[in-house]
Amino acid sequence: MTYTIRQITKENPQAAFVSDVALAWYPAHSNNTRLAGSYSWTRQKIGEELPSLDALNTLRFGFESDEIAKLGNRHLWEAIYGHGKSHLALALANFFGKPAGSPEVNAVLEAIKHAKGDYIGLKNFKEERQPYLVLTLFGNDTITIAQGVVRGLEKAFKANPITRDEDLGLWFKPAEEGLEALSAKQADVEKATAFLQTLTPPLTLQDLRDDLISRRGQYREQLSQMVHHVTGFPPAFGDMLGPKQVIESVVERYCGEGKPFAGLLILFDEFGRFIQDYANEYDLLSKNQPLQNLLEAVAGLQSRAAIVAFTQAKPEGIAKRAMGAGSARLDEVNRELTRFPDPQRKVLVSPLEAVLGDFLQQEQEHLSAILDSNPSAEAELDAAVDMTKLLFRARYASWTPQQVQKQLGYECYPLHPLTTALLCTLGIRETVSARPSLGFVQEAYRRFADYPALTTNGTLQFIPATQLVAYFKESLAKNDEDWNRYQNALRLAGAALPQLKMPESTHLKDDVLAAMFVRETANLAIGTGLTDHEGIISALCGHSRTEVEQALRELAADGRIQYDPAGKKYLFWSLGQDGMKASRTLALETDQLVLDSVDFANALLKQLHTLNYSEEVALGNAIDWAAPVYIIPCVLWSRAYLRQLIRRYQLNTEGTWLDTSVRRGYVIRPVGNIDEEVAWLRTHAQADFDAVIQDLDPAYPPPAVLVLPQQPHNGLLRALAQQQVLDGWGAQTRADLGEKAIEQIQAQTAEQRKLEIEKLRSEERRIIDYKVPSVYAPTVNAIFSTNPTPSLSAILKACYGPAYGWRAPYLDDLSTGTNYRRGVWTACDFLRRDKFNDWDENTRSSAGAPARKVYDKVLRDTPNTWGVVDAGLRVVDPRLDVVQRGWQVLEGAVPVGTNPDERVSLRAPLLKLLNAPYGYDYYALGLLFCAWAGRHRRTLHFYHGVTRQRLSGEEWFTTETNFERVISTLLGPLDLHAAREDQGAVKVHIEQILREWQDHKNLEYSEAETRLAELQDYANNEGSDPELREQTIETVSQLTAAIQNIRDYHSQLNRITEELPALTNAHPDTIQTLVKHLTYVRSGPPQVSVQSFNSGHSGQVEAQLLNKLRTLTIQICNIYTSPLQINTLNKCKESEIKLFSTKSYLNSLTDEIGIFRVEEAMLTIQKERDRLKGEELDSDFLARLKEVEKLKNLGELRAALEEITSRNVHSEKGSAAKQSTLETIQCRIKELEENLTSYYIKASDLPEREGKSIKVLAKEISTLTSTLQRQHDNYLNTEPEATKYSQALKWCEIWGKIMDDITDLSDDTPENNSELQKLLKKYEKLRLIEGSTENQKSFVLEARQAVEDKFKEHVQVAIDTLNDLITRNEQKDESEPPAKIYKELQTAMDSAFHFLPKEEIKRRERLEKALQKRLDADQVEDIAFRFSQIKDVEQRKSCVARLRQLLEQETYVTAD
Repeated sequence: MTYTIRQITKENPQAAFVSDVALAWYPAHSNNTRLAGSYSWTRQKIGEELPSLDALNTLRFGFESDEIAKLGNRHLWEAIYGHGKSHLALALANFFGKPAGSPEVNAVLEAIKHAKGDYIGLKNFKEERQPYLVLTLFGNDTITIAQGVVRGLEKAFKANPITRDEDLGLWFKPAEEGLEALSAKQADVEKATAFLQTLTPPLTLQDLRDDLISRRGQYREQLSQMVHHVTGFPPAFGDMLGPKQVIESVVERYCGEGKPFAGLLILFDEFGRFIQDYANEYDLLSKNQPLQNLLEAVAGLQSRAAIVAFTQAKPEGIAKRAMGAGSARLDEVNRELTRFPDPQRKVLVSPLEAVLGDFLQQEQEHLSAILDSNPSAEAELDAAVDMTKLLFRARYASWTPQQVQKQLGYECYPLHPLTTALLCTLGIRETVSARPSLGFVQEAYRRFADYPALTTNGTLQFIPATQLVAYFKESLAKNDEDWNRYQNALRLAGAALPQLKMPESTHLKDDVLAAMFVRETANLAIGTGLTDHEGIISALCGHSRTEVEQALRELAADGRIQYDPAGKKYLFWSLGQDGMKASRTLALETDQLVLDSVDFANALLKQLHTLNYSEEVALGNAIDWAAPVYIIPCVLWSRAYLRQLIRRYQLNTEGTWLDTSVRRGYVIRPVGNIDEEVAWLRTHAQADFDAVIQDLDPAYPPPAVLVLPQQPHNGLLRALAQQQVLDGWGAQTRADLGEKAIEQIQAQTAEQRKLEIEKLRSEERRIIDYKVPSVYAPTVNAIFSTNPTPSLSAILKACYGPAYGWRAPYLDDLSTGTNYRRGVWTACDFLRRDKFNDWDENTRSSAGAPARKVYDKVLRDTPNTWGVVDAGLRVVDPRLDVVQRGWQVLEGAVPVGTNPDERVSLRAPLLKLLNAPYGYDYYALGLLFCAWAGRHRRTLHFYHGVTRQRLSGEEWFTTETNFERVISTLLGPLDLHAAREDQGAVKVHIEQILREWQDHKNLEYSEAETRLAELQDYANNEGSDPELREQTIETVSQLTAAIQNIRDYHSQLNRITEELPALTNAHPDTIQTLVKHLTYVRSGPPQVSVQSFNSGHSGQVEAQLLNKLRTLTIQICNIYTSPLQINTLNKCKESEIKLFSTKSYLNSLTDEIGIFRVEEAMLTIQKERDRLKGEELDSDFLARLKEVEKLKNLGELRAALEEITSRNVHSEKGSAAKQSTLETIQCRIKELEENLTSYYIKASDLPEREGKSIKVLAKEISTLTSTLQRQHDNYLNTEPEATKYSQALKWCEIWGKIMDDITDLSDDTPENNSELQKLLKKYEKLRLIEGSTENQKSFVLEARQAVEDKFKEHVQVAIDTLNDLITRNEQKDESEPPAKIYKELQTAMDSAFHFLPKEEIKRRERLEKALQKRLDADQVEDIAFRFSQIKDVEQRKSCVARLRQLLEQETYVTAD
């Protein structure tokens, strides 16, 4: 039977997949109930992740127990985008926030029951308690936490019928009312505006209003300061409540037993977005640390509250990216985040595999039937699961094989196992087209449901991973750059995004490129076998491996994508890189280069160094003795070029340095680009090779092998040419073609070069045609007489044998090893000194092991070693014959009796030993030479070849352990020469040295050291003349002591010099130490026959000491006269003692150091001491001055002025303070006197009141009154000012009453004379207030007169209006119909006619009747006209009857 996918897998009807589920839909959105119930709960988890059912129970248990809540009721749950965070939050909000039995709670419980959760326990939990107050916060809002808390609580209260009318009672409303009251007074507004503009940043009253309306509260302090500034007192509406106070207040009032809510649950969605904004604007938003404030509130409420913050990433990382790792305030953000305890931080990614399995429900019988009857389908399914386990090891490491097979292979079908794993692990970015992960499954299932479950080749039909690209598009990419690279690849390949449908061969390239994108996005590691690159791409796109391989090769062939041969994978080009253009350009320029033979040759010459490799030879150390393989293209072949490659050890042309690039042997490999070049090389190469070898040394040339080519190597040469082209591309070309594209081409070129070299190396395993130097040919040919195609390595070894026949046996250690070099150096040092008597002691430790190896394997006397050290540990002539050959080269070069004037250069013998047939390497030659020097150390002397100066052992044998440099130095820069004396001449020389010492000849230090060495050498030689030897030993002791005395003196000078940087403490003890050192230096070295080796040393140290003394003396003077050191009498005394000590140490150096500085400093201290004594006497007076400066009362200030004027002072500080305080008191007295005079005048006359409104004047009086009230204490008990102050304050109170009463009376508008008189009496009563001034009385009269004048104006307007209406009615103008005039009459009766005098009332009534009569006449005319328009007779009759009826009714009514 043929099944479709729909017949095997069906959708779970209860599951719902909705794009962008919003927590804001709670509590009443149309989607709320349906989506709350459709959330897919799960218990399954991966590693330490928190499943959704566990998350729900975590909150439940915390609400049930204080003990559990103490462990942490602040939860931070992390999940990547698209994994249902908001959907879970919506389900939690409904479960906790809706009452038990509500449709929302029942829907959530049914979903939990379906997921096999604790249905009964959770149902009981809901039934046993009131719903919870759910506060929703959103990190993507533009409001602060404080604002969000207030708005969220207000919203939650309004949504609940019980609390709908509740007022949270926060500070905002009183603050709004207070601000509104202040804004009603123009003067206050002006004063407030001016003050707010002085703030940073400047603000306006509207800013404060907006802050209160929006409930942000960020300008609380500024509002408080402004109100205080304007009114003179702090605001009474209280401080702003932070989130902690708000939440604690709400929970205390509304949550708990017998209250509307069981507790508080805060759900903070998009918390990561909040942290990003919070960190970016931390200086602005972090005042009072609102986040910490919020979390501390929740922590303190324990089981009565909980908070869950949902984030896509760790908030600490988000803050670090936003602020920068080096931000000074990053630690503050992290400190707030520590309020989320670590145990409550969980990764909230429930295994989507289980969620998908819940949605995709299989008909197991049908699926089993297909797999049982189609083994290939089952095998492919198993392979797909195996590949997924390999590529996602970390995710499925803790799963059993059965679990992986069941969930990925069966429960999630038709998703390919890779599709499932990718969907569950890839992070879906928030972009314009971002879509939920689970929505993909629904869409893809519906697109594939009607396809056959089996493909035409008998395998299962899957939904491949490339469908993720079709659905999610750029949301799947880790970043925009990755997506744009993929888009660029589509453009280059002429391909498109895959479609949401079954893969087709016509869209092969679309699918392959999409699969490459998925692999790079998921970072799937390339392996071997099942998980090689092509295998992964095939599994991701659903096409066969053969199709995929062909498509990839075609795409890479012309640079549409790039191939990475090292990683064996295909990649997209980086942005800005056009691989096709770069590849074509390279091919074109390489073709042009190859066609030009001169340019081609130059290019190859520059690139040949990149082919360097060597063939090791099993002789000594294989690497050191390896032969370099030189590849020579036909275009470069010449004898001159061969001579540059094949060389013997020799000095450079100038004779200054040894040519150390020479090797022990050589391999020459000529190659041709075409067959003709190969043929030419086979014909001519050997002759050139033989000629070069003959020129070098026909008897003992270096071993060399010429390998004649058998076929062209054009691939190798072209790769070199391509590299040369690439190297020649400049910055502009690289920019045009793309740096990344060029880098990839370079990698491919390098890989091609590597492959070509491997091809060459493979040829070297069987050499078909080769040549060696003719002198070695018989031996080599004899060895390979039965092997016509030996390996290159075998040929070299055969050639090395006769070439280095006189090579001494030696170690096979690698010469670059540090320990080896140190071991050879140690052995050479003992050899040259012939001092092996303490060898064991010096090489006993592990560090001496390399040296012991040299001694045991090379030097000591055994049948197979050199035998240059005998059993008595003396250096002797070598025992081994082959070593004797090299020894004789040195012996013959410098025979006994070679005088210094006839000294011999050692270049020729040393070079001879380096080359064939001896073949000593640098280290072996070093050992042989040092053994020879040590053997003849009493008679053998060495000289510098250029300066002709005699060299000590340490001068020609330094501490350098790299013997390539040692030998090169001996041959080159030193041009080492040698002379060899006999014993008789040595004796005469020693006798002369002894005689000159006895005569006290004055010796230079270096000469004394040389003579001491010669004397010691003679004294240590047991073969010396006994009597002369005894004299020599005595003189050695004397000369040694003399030299040591000089060394000791200079050593002490060096120690003093070393101590100087540390002697920085500016203290008398340091001065004492320096003076002692100076005395020692000036005492000079001991007087002996040997001169000091550095006559200027003592002068330099003396100058340094004097300089240090001067510096420290100045510092001491500065320190002990600094304000901190002499600010008390005790400190002055201490500083004076320190300076006295310093002066006593420097007494002997007064002229050199400048002791006057110390004396000046002591004088400074004495002056400061006198000053402090005076200030001490003035201390009580200064304290009194501070008290006086606080006085504000006028009488007290006058008394203080008299007191201070009479006081005497004893210091400058006291005098200055007295003068300053007197000035302050005088200014304050003057200010109080002038202010009172001003207040008195203002209160009496209220000057400048003309033109000002009552409101403005009332404000001025109020301000003046407040000012006077605040000044009450300033004039208390001070006459006559106190009386004057009381009078001014009384006048202000009278003014205040006048202004208030006039304001109240202004609301009365008299409409007749009687009402007017009543009002005027009130004004008169106000005028006669007791104690009022004439100005005040006059002010009231002016207000009374204004009322009378206003009344008269109203009367006149009423009369004028009546006259106008009467005149217009009498004129009966057609443009003035009676209806119009009547309407104006009615309007006047409601307004202006209120003031109409009684005598005018009858005139108004007559006008009204006249107008009514005119109106009636007009109505009759209108009725007649309308009647005439009725044409039907019966209707006319009916109209007449109707009019008659109306008339009768009117008459009846009138009669009644």
